[in-house]
Amino acid sequence: MGGAWRMHILVLLCCVFIISTNGKKSASSRCRVRRFEKKLDCRGVGFSRIPKIDKGILIADFTDNHITHLTKEDLGRLRKLQKVYLNGNPLHCDCNLERLRLGRKNLPVIQDVDNIQCKTPYHLRDKPLNSL
Repeated sequence: MGGAWRMHILVLLCCVFIISTNGKKSASSRCRVRRFEKKLDCRGVGFSRIPKIDKGILIADFTDNHITHLTKEDLGRLRKLQKVYLNGNPLHCDCNLERLRLGRKNLPVIQDVDNIQCKTPYHLRDKPLNSL
């Protein structure tokens, strides 16, 4: 009887663990994490904001999402990175995006800067970010 109880308790603990870890999914759980490359691959997952980024990630790819603005909070999340990809997002070209483009304040380098075009404001529409 002792062995059967241990088995039931073990199964119960496994179920509790699985349920508790599934309930704590972050926004970046829709992304693929490539630990050996220290890369977060969030291409085309429909993000409108930069998600929380796990420790140890140095490269993040947010290509082909719906990111329009980079807030101060977003820039804070990006500070941990060395490289970021943002092509294919309808970006609003403002001071925050300019800081990121110039690599200021310990921000990562935009890898695909030559392919990024401003969507807004209107007077910058379709202008390459690199030309600003």
